Amino acid sequence: MKRLSNKSGEIKNPNDLYEEYARPVRNRLMEYRERRELIFLAERLGFSSPRLTEMITMNRNGEYKRKITPYYLAKFIENDVISVPEILHGKKLDDLPERPRMFFERMMIPRKTLQGVIEARARGIDVDRLLEGTLDREGR
Repeated sequence: MKRLSNKSGEIKNPNDLYEEYARPVRNRLMEYRERRELIFLAERLGFSSPRLTEMITMNRNGEYKRKITPYYLAKFIENDVISVPEILHGKKLDDLPERPRMFFERMMIPRKTLQGVIEARARGIDVDRLLEGTLDREGR
C-alpha cells in the first residue's frame, strides 16, 4: 500500500487520513448494537456482523480491530446508515485535507444524479457547460 508523509514527516497510511471521520460511524454502529440490530445492518450492507463488531471493538493496544476505511465509509453513506454532514459534524468541506475533501464531495452526489450525468455524457451533452450555465443564471 502506498504511504504518505504527514506534516511532521512521519510516514502515514493513506487510510489513516480518514480515521478522524470514523467516530460518528462508530457511534452509529454502537447504536445499532445497543438495539440488537447489528446483524440486520450487516446483511443490508453485505458484510458479516463480526466485521462490523471489529470496527467498534479495541484490541489490547487500544486500537480498533478494523479500521473504517474509505471503502466502508462509502458503503455506510450509500446505504443511508449515515450522511456526509453527520460524519463531518459541522466541519466545512473546504477545511478538509485534499483527499478526504474529494472523497466526501463525491459521496454527496446522489446516485440518481450520477446516473443522469453518465447518460447525458453518453448522449453527447456537455454536462459541465450545462451546469455552469444553470449556476450562472441562478447566481444572478
